[in-house]
Amino acid sequence: MRSDITVRHAIRSDADGLRRFLTGLSTRTAYLRFFTGLGTVQDRMLRWLLPRPPGRVVLLAVRGGEIVGHAMYATVAGDAGVADLAVVVADAWQRRGLGRRLVRGLLDTAQAHGVREVRFTVLAGNPGAHRLVAGFAPRRPQVVLDGGVYEYVVPLAVPAAA
Repeated sequence: MRSDITVRHAIRSDADGLRRFLTGLSTRTAYLRFFTGLGTVQDRMLRWLLPRPPGRVVLLAVRGGEIVGHAMYATVAGDAGVADLAVVVADAWQRRGLGRRLVRGLLDTAQAHGVREVRFTVLAGNPGAHRLVAGFAPRRPQVVLDGGVYEYVVPLAVPAAA
């Protein structure tokens, strides 16, 4: 992994950079992350992809002031111990360990905040994401296949109270 890439928490003022990042994704990458084409990136989507407490954490991978990766988790309504996790990396930066770095940061944050289980929703045709999830599952995760979409449920070890 290159040392000139910084992983940091997103802030609301990252909206313009995030819009540029999303617009630069290939059609395939956008589809694999969002399960649809992006078209014009609307403000509503940017608000969803940026942090909004409580229960949403967003990490960005940044190189030279430009966003090259986005990862987030959002806790499930009614259960702050369960979170949905998603990640996308710019096409030019895929298969270089950046997705793994972003997910590791999210999992560490989630564990520190008492999240006990994360869910990854992955299209059947996304082998990179399947390998990524498998690399973080401490043991065989629960997997449900429904209509070409896999949902992985990965338990986390929640730190003991001090």
